[in-house]
Parts: sequence; C-alpha cells; structure tokens
Amino acid sequence: NAKPVFVTLGEQGSIVFDGYPHKIPAFRVEGPLDIVGAGDAYNAAAVFALTKGASFEEAALIGNAASSIVIKQIKVTGTAKLSDIIVLLEGL
Repeated sequence: NAKPVFVTLGEQGSIVFDGYPHKIPAFRVEGPLDIVGAGDAYNAAAVFALTKGASFEEAALIGNAASSIVIKQIKVTGTAKLSDIIVLLEGL
C-alpha cells in the first residue's frame, strides 16, 4: 500500500521499510532488563516524532531510544520522558 513499515528487532534495533530497508541501530543497554512496555514506548515515540516532522529513519531511532529507556525500569510499566530521550540522542 506504499506506506512505511516499522519492525522492531529487540537488541538489534529496528528496520524501516519504505520501499527500501533502513536498519536503525539499537542503543546499548546493560544490566537487568524488563521488556514490558518496550514496544508501546517505541510506537508512541516514533509516532510522536513523525507528527513533529521527523523522517521515518529519525522516528525509528527515537523509538529505539524510548524503548531502551523503558527496558531499564524493572518490575514497572516503564515510561520514557521526552527529556530523557533527548539526552540519550544528544550522546550520539
């Protein structure tokens, strides 16, 4: 249908297909992890980024950043604040 497809790959990041595959790297995360909410965080952050004019690849990177923040929050439904995402992205 000529629409982009976003596919999350866990520790391997994500891929965006917009006619061509674009591999988007994951953020390195160490220590105990809890993946509950990671996909929701990715989707919310990527969609938010798209509404602000981000490209598909930029949105996927922001989604990866959000999910990497959420999975470090053990035994809670994690959240990723915009300020935390920005700090993580500034470290690139």
